[in-house]
Amino acid sequence: MLNKALRIQDIDTIYALRTYIRHIHEQIAQLYSKSNLRCNITLYRGQQMKNNEFEELKKNQGGLLFFDNFLSCSDNLDVAKVFANGNANDPTKTRVIFVIEINRLVKNNVKFANIHRISAHKEEKEWLFSVGSIFRIGWLMKLNNDGIWYINLHLTHERDLELTSLTQYMRNFIKSQNLLIELGKLMWEMGKYEQTEKLYLEALKAEHEWQRRSGILNRLGMICWKKNDLEKAHDFYQQALEIDQQHMSENDPSFSSIYINLGLIYLNQGKLDLAEQHFQHAYQLDLASKYPKKEWLSTYYNNMASVLAAQEKYEEALSYHEHSLKTRLEHLPSVHPLIALSHNNIAIILMRLNRLSEAYEHSQKAVNIASQSLLTTHPDTKLYKENLDLISESIQQMNSL
Repeated sequence: MLNKALRIQDIDTIYALRTYIRHIHEQIAQLYSKSNLRCNITLYRGQQMKNNEFEELKKNQGGLLFFDNFLSCSDNLDVAKVFANGNANDPTKTRVIFVIEINRLVKNNVKFANIHRISAHKEEKEWLFSVGSIFRIGWLMKLNNDGIWYINLHLTHERDLELTSLTQYMRNFIKSQNLLIELGKLMWEMGKYEQTEKLYLEALKAEHEWQRRSGILNRLGMICWKKNDLEKAHDFYQQALEIDQQHMSENDPSFSSIYINLGLIYLNQGKLDLAEQHFQHAYQLDLASKYPKKEWLSTYYNNMASVLAAQEKYEEALSYHEHSLKTRLEHLPSVHPLIALSHNNIAIILMRLNRLSEAYEHSQKAVNIASQSLLTTHPDTKLYKENLDLISESIQQMNSL
């Protein structure tokens, strides 16, 4: 029941079992701290995947694979084959075995342990990974004539894990006393906006401290904006703004994020003058702060490019997007999700300018980066792939003329 709840993001069950989840994680972490791997090991997990999920995984070769449940494996390949062959005649599923390679010299934050001595099924030679394990997808192939796909996974280096916030959110969720907030952050990072909204609304009911209430309202506005419920998003932002105005100076740089978010609402509503005013005001607040952040400059460039694009000033919009990308490349890892966003935005403008080959290059970069830093199921990953397909179709149509 627990693993199913984690897998399908059953919020009520996860919240009810939060103490149990924490207890299992702590036990795994304790066993992990006592372990001393003397050599590299290979573990196996056999299962059946829905055909469409397997096809998505194949497309993400080289990218990240996130397990949001406790992951049971075996050091015995024959045990994994039993689970992979559970219902071999189901045409809607693909039989797979994950071949998990663990290099004892690679430092990472994933907790796992050999539990076969305390397992109820000692014959399975079981190992257990804690919730939120992230792997890099290596090779995929059929090794024998048994019809099973073998998928190579390896633990990512801790520096690699910094490319995604999923691991940190999951660790915070396990440790935090404010589980509604932390679980909401996790659902947001995974692109599960309906679940995120439900969690934050529950958290808002119990919160009375003004700064945290403002933060929750601002996040609710962002969720509704992602869901394209602009009026509701605007209401949440206004509530957050009114709370902050009661407690802070009107020139406080903390207002910057709310003004940006309100500007995005006006942009989507076609109120371009209002959008530009809010973006400019947010930028001025940040410039006046004691420690201006370079990332705010890239956000300003990106937002102004969106205004110019809405005005069909595509050459100017392209220039602003290129400035935004340049700034982000100077201050962020090369595969950060915001860099993928910049490449996608540039691709869209180039497509408007009918510069399709350049658009394709940037769109491909957006997809490649997203495959390394976001889940395959994340809405942004899907959007970038759809845009790449659209540009490819346009190129094919042009070549056929």
